Amino acid sequence: MKIRSFEFNLRELAGSMGDSGTLFPLAIGYIVVCGLNPAGFLMIMGLANILTGIMNWIAKVTTN
Repeated sequence: MKIRSFEFNLRELAGSMGDSGTLFPLAIGYIVVCGLNPAGFLMIMGLANILTGIMNWIAKVTTN
C-alpha cells in the first residue's frame, strides 16, 4: 500500500512484529519486576516510537 511518499509493505510489517517481540517482554519485565505504572510506561514508549518515526522521515526527506 502506498500513500504519497509513505509505503507500507511486508518488510514494514515484519519490522513492526520484530519491534513488538522485543518491546513486550521488556515492558512486562519492567512493569512486573520494577513496579512501573503500565499506562505511563506504554505512553512513553509510544511517544518514543512516534518521535523516532518523525526523525527518520525528516532525515529521509532532507537527504533526497
